[in-house]
Amino acid sequence: MNERLKQLRKSLSYTQEEFSKRIGIKRNTLANYEIGRNEPIDAVLFSICREFNVNEEWLRDGTGEMFIETDNTVIDQFVTEYDLNEIEKKMLEVYVKKLTKNQRSTITTYFKTLAMEILNNDNDNDNDIAATQESLVAECKSAYSAKDDELSATQEDYINNEVEEYRLALEAQAKAQKLEALNSIKSKNMA
Repeated sequence: MNERLKQLRKSLSYTQEEFSKRIGIKRNTLANYEIGRNEPIDAVLFSICREFNVNEEWLRDGTGEMFIETDNTVIDQFVTEYDLNEIEKKMLEVYVKKLTKNQRSTITTYFKTLAMEILNNDNDNDNDIAATQESLVAECKSAYSAKDDELSATQEDYINNEVEEYRLALEAQAKAQKLEALNSIKSKNMA
């Protein structure tokens, strides 16, 4: 069960701290479950299954699928309660399930600023709102561009390190061949 707990937590992209808070236990308790030192009590297992829509049989013995597929997910309940259309539902799903914390933070900042602008704008000046939107869109693009630059720099560093290692290996091989040739010449001269 310890490996399945860890697999579940990682599939949800939670740290031990985040996961344990969601189910109301301490991080070190979860760590002990994950390494197999302790077994979770039934109440903890029920909490995990309820909180993350997990199949209890899978959690206990590995039988079946990890998650219970139902139409009664939190997102579906939200969609029904607020009468969201399919596009709004998809946006919500992407926001919750696919974006990183940094990406969600950027989007949240955008909407907070936009909402403040709308609330503070008694004259409903559409030009100011449009300018704010453009500014925030530029900020979002800049944030994603910076993230892409970080990835590119990391990839470039990796490639440079690989090239350097290959160069050093070729130099070592060339030196070994020279030494072998010199030793061959020496042994012929001595004979």
